[in-house]
Amino acid sequence: MQHIVNRQPGDVDDLAKHLAQVVRALTTGRLVPFLGAGANQCARTGKRGWQIGQTQSLPLGSELVGHLAKAFGLTFPRSLDLAQASERVVLASGGTGGPLFDELHSLFNANYIITSLHRYFAGLPARLRAKGLPKATDALDRSRLVLAHHAAQ
Repeated sequence: MQHIVNRQPGDVDDLAKHLAQVVRALTTGRLVPFLGAGANQCARTGKRGWQIGQTQSLPLGSELVGHLAKAFGLTFPRSLDLAQASERVVLASGGTGGPLFDELHSLFNANYIITSLHRYFAGLPARLRAKGLPKATDALDRSRLVLAHHAAQ
């Protein structure tokens, strides 16, 4: 929270207004938090990683890279991330994303177990509404209290 401590008084008001907009968007279902592939680790048990066909946990980005390499007969360096691997798959498929889409759809068109983190975010709008949000002044005041608390630490 160091970046909050170094802000000028006017900046805190701007940040508080922004946080109020975020809360309002969350409570009305207009904001979708993007958690990323690493969020799937919270449901992992044991040391065994994701395997094709299992639905106990969603794959991590690195596991998807490995799967795409096998599925398309490609070799990727270990440092390649999912976006880079996807670009290479598209290029190897003649410049079209269709085969990549089909492969990813076949992997994700399954009933994966929902993690506690995903359940938390799915229920967040209802919990915020139950607390009486989003009244603009309430959200703004609560945002200011959060900022003041972090600035004091």
